[in-house]
Amino acid sequence: MAKRHLNNQINIINQKKYNDYYQLAEDLARLLLDMNIFHPFREGNGRSQRMFIMMLSKQKGIYINLSKKSSKYVDYMSACKNDDWDKMTKILFESFDSI
Repeated sequence: MAKRHLNNQINIINQKKYNDYYQLAEDLARLLLDMNIFHPFREGNGRSQRMFIMMLSKQKGIYINLSKKSSKYVDYMSACKNDDWDKMTKILFESFDSI
């Protein structure tokens, strides 16, 4: 069930044309936090999940700057840890750069 749900979210992101990049941030935030919830071993998955959403956004022409040196990194980690969708959406949106 979880695999189908995540695949559906990924397909929606891949197929959707985003005129509003805040909507992209919302969709990526939901996917990222759902991946955190569905995977039973949360430690060690952060880099892979972050890279995955960065690749999805790159396909849409948007670069996400969430390196450890980023000013948003600590807030990003907090949003992940607390499953805070609103905060994650805001952080992702503020981390967007055009390619």
